[in-house]
Amino acid sequence: MGSGETSFGTVGNPDIDAIRSKSAPSAFGKGDQTVTDPTYRNGHEVNADDIKCPPGYQYPSFDRIRSDLKDTLGVTLFVGKEIDVRLYKLALYDEGGHFDWHRDSTHGDDHHGTVLVALNTAWKGGALRLRHGGEETVVDLQPKVKEVDEKPQPEIRIKAVAFYTDVEHKVEPVTEGVRLVLQYDVFVSEQSSRSSTPDP
Repeated sequence: MGSGETSFGTVGNPDIDAIRSKSAPSAFGKGDQTVTDPTYRNGHEVNADDIKCPPGYQYPSFDRIRSDLKDTLGVTLFVGKEIDVRLYKLALYDEGGHFDWHRDSTHGDDHHGTVLVALNTAWKGGALRLRHGGEETVVDLQPKVKEVDEKPQPEIRIKAVAFYTDVEHKVEPVTEGVRLVLQYDVFVSEQSSRSSTPDP
């Protein structure tokens, strides 16, 4: 890392204070404008270009997990398609943070999916809800943490969810702790013919 850059830690042991210090209030699209409104979306984020890991750190760094995501998506949501998975941002929700029902803004005609990957922090509340075609489901992205001191375990099983860009979703209010989630965009060279059903 260059002078003045701060490591954000790793997926298994993120540095919450460092991430928060480099984050900005989250905005969202409203018509043809980008606005901030904490009553609709209360959170912070760090753009992908600003995410830093410890020098020499390998898997599972913030970006290296993309190869595993790509392999999984190739046999689930986008079977037989040419896909590219790109880190978009890191979203941070402190206590009281939330995001009402919305669809993700697309970043190109070939942008057809979103993947969310939870970092190893402890929180309560903050459930992810998905809905499409009259059906709704709740996804548990909370990673496992030690029960005694709430410190992250040294080895974790990363939790992730993938869904199409036309799926509405919301983040329920976080009632305790800090919810940290990486967001990846999924680009497809040929649109899948599969139905747009959430696949958590």
